[in-house]
Amino acid sequence: GEGAAYWEGKEFHYQWQDDKVQTTAMALKAIVNINEKSELKDKVVRWLIMQRRGMAWRNTQETAMIIYAMVDYLQTSNELAPNYSVKIFINDQSVFERQLTKDDVFKKGELVKINNQILKQGANTIRIEKSGPGKVYFSSDLNYYNSSNNISATEEGFRVEREYYKLEKYNSYTEDKITYRKKYFDGSVKSGDEILVKMKVYSKNEEYQYFMLEDPLPAGVEVIKEDWAFKIEDENDYAGYNYYYWRWWYADKEVRDNRVTFFVTYLGKGEYEFSYIMRAQIPGEYIVNPAKGMLMYYPEVNGNTREFTLKITD
Repeated sequence: GEGAAYWEGKEFHYQWQDDKVQTTAMALKAIVNINEKSELKDKVVRWLIMQRRGMAWRNTQETAMIIYAMVDYLQTSNELAPNYSVKIFINDQSVFERQLTKDDVFKKGELVKINNQILKQGANTIRIEKSGPGKVYFSSDLNYYNSSNNISATEEGFRVEREYYKLEKYNSYTEDKITYRKKYFDGSVKSGDEILVKMKVYSKNEEYQYFMLEDPLPAGVEVIKEDWAFKIEDENDYAGYNYYYWRWWYADKEVRDNRVTFFVTYLGKGEYEFSYIMRAQIPGEYIVNPAKGMLMYYPEVNGNTREFTLKITD
């Protein structure tokens, strides 16, 4: 019959062990192995499909667990031999028509893009018509771009702050190593200048798992990966340690072409600091997109900084 069924995890704390989607996936696996003729399994599958976002689920872990359960379900269902036609209408205008058979089962899912000209302001109607044996599964995905010239900070579980400092070299009379002072960043630097990027994350929750902070790099800069030797005044994390000294408290840091990403396994209540050093290179004026912190498995719990403009001169 129609309807859906799911199981809750224990009291929810944004931990994957408490997640109702993964709990339900494991319940489905148990049901089909205990009683392959259970009438409940179709309702469970329907609910799991409803949780899908676009072509996958909320995160890689959810997707993997659901596929793990669905494999057992497919062995006892008749869904590997469909033979039906499907038509999709947007505001009564046909946008897709196809006959699906067992030859289509293992093909890539069909993506239907809706032309803007078909959509209208206010309510839009999507109608799916199916004729023949088999089941139709579908999900929707909406992508859009913020055209604002000034993206402001938001707080949906975390507050994230970001600061730039220009670094000035000076000679230390007590040590052989070069020492740096932090100087005020006024929005403009010269090509060759080194910049300390500091981010602070404020959490009000007592216990989070698998936090990720992504900071987009402005074009025209390069991250200094070998920053372990930097000595910066009033910065405990930059005390001129040798290469083999591990000074960071977080789990990992990845430097990519367009962003720097930090990973934290456990994040409790309080204030946390992340930092890295980059060098200005190519002159120009660049938009620095917001840094964003989020839970890897619950990205709706997040926060981001504002954007600003970086100017690099010769």
